[in-house]
Amino acid sequence: MIYDGLEFGAFLEVPPDSPCFALLRGINPLLHAAFVFFQMYFIFVSARLNIHKFKVIARFGLMHCVATNICVWIRTLVRESLKEINGHYHYYDKLAKSQQLQQSQPVADGYESVSNAFLHHIVEAVAAAAGSDESFEGGNSAIFDIVNETLGDALIGAATSAAPTVGAVKSKKEISLWELTGNVSCGRRIFLGNIIMDAAPFLYPFLIEYSLIGAAVLYVIWEHIGLNPKYKTEENNRGIKEESIWNSKTRQLRVDCVGASKGLFIGLFFLTASLLCLVLFFIFVPMPQFKRLGLILGDAAHCTLLLVSIFAMALGAYRARHLHFHSEHMEELGSILLRISALGIFTYSAFSMIAGALGSSTEEPPTLVFINGLLSVIEVTVQTIFISDMSRRSVNTAEQDLEKPGRQSVTFLLITNLTLWLVYTFEMQKVEANPVQLSFYGFLPWTIVQRISLPLCIFYRFHSAMVYAEIWKNSYRYHGPMDETMAPGGSEMN
Repeated sequence: MIYDGLEFGAFLEVPPDSPCFALLRGINPLLHAAFVFFQMYFIFVSARLNIHKFKVIARFGLMHCVATNICVWIRTLVRESLKEINGHYHYYDKLAKSQQLQQSQPVADGYESVSNAFLHHIVEAVAAAAGSDESFEGGNSAIFDIVNETLGDALIGAATSAAPTVGAVKSKKEISLWELTGNVSCGRRIFLGNIIMDAAPFLYPFLIEYSLIGAAVLYVIWEHIGLNPKYKTEENNRGIKEESIWNSKTRQLRVDCVGASKGLFIGLFFLTASLLCLVLFFIFVPMPQFKRLGLILGDAAHCTLLLVSIFAMALGAYRARHLHFHSEHMEELGSILLRISALGIFTYSAFSMIAGALGSSTEEPPTLVFINGLLSVIEVTVQTIFISDMSRRSVNTAEQDLEKPGRQSVTFLLITNLTLWLVYTFEMQKVEANPVQLSFYGFLPWTIVQRISLPLCIFYRFHSAMVYAEIWKNSYRYHGPMDETMAPGGSEMN
């Protein structure tokens, strides 16, 4: 909703007499904010309802909402990618002007700027479609007029929310394509400053994550329409009664932190070290003489976190192997979210591994990029399996309740996933922080890959931390002597 508020603020900056003014740019953020609020209210109120009336209407409405969330997801990815690309072209346009390139000859041999090549390809495509052999001569050719007339309205929407430059207001027919991509003709009245451009990279992942969660929750509700709820049997009720008697005798108003101290302090150590590396990364990367050192430091810290996480999961799985395994227990929604978001890390890591294996760069060792991607794939695969297993386990004897095997590893992994969430949120947002991938794929393809996969990577780390918190709380909660009827291996004792 903050993101929508900033988008509405950007709409208010454009005067009504501007050629960039579009009423829908102000209506869309308000409608989306209302959609977010009412969907959140509906999920909180109706998530556990069993729908048995008007099932056809309910199925249609819920699936429509699922599709709406997916559309919002795609729209946000496209818009943020266009902003990133437009900002990149705007930077090179300013660089070209500082080198005294003539606007009347924007296409020169070798393409002095990325934006010039981009415009030239558009003109060539239009010329081919029109069957013309006329060459592009700045803004004076007939081909340029065709491009300006054809793409002017489409590019206005993408240009208004980019770099906040102010220029004289012109009519639509007087705006050249060069000026449109440079965003100098919208006449914006700036009162929000650079807050929109600065905050958008950190806010849009939350919008994508919300759309993902909303679509998944509504899909689960849709899947259970018309199904009967699970009724508790007499045996279940007797077990619940015994458990409530045990809990009433042993209830304590405290948080049980037994078996978590070592994992907590080791995790805090790695969190502190990672934050220090993150600070040094932001200090060194803008400095040309230290950029390579900053990138190596960031990659090395990421590799270290992944390695110790893999070791912690192996140790935790070994220690918790005797906990009771509930084969019937399955958290459907959490499992869906975990697997969908894991695809984001797999995608990001796969493209990074290809660039690290085949690319070259003087700013960052490609081998380190390849190792980073490989460790990410291994760590995410192992962690997804580990979470699926641990979420089905629980202590079932008094001895296990005292020892709490595997809880140190769960505590440590909770903190490391929060650490990686911070790294993905702040460090990996910058396209320029990946010189190997950038030089191998180019700016446009790598921006698209990053904008699609990175929000899922961020969500995977945060969601994993929350699942570990649930495991830490629920799997190590002793429910009393009634559980001792179950053997450690998961079978009932006769």
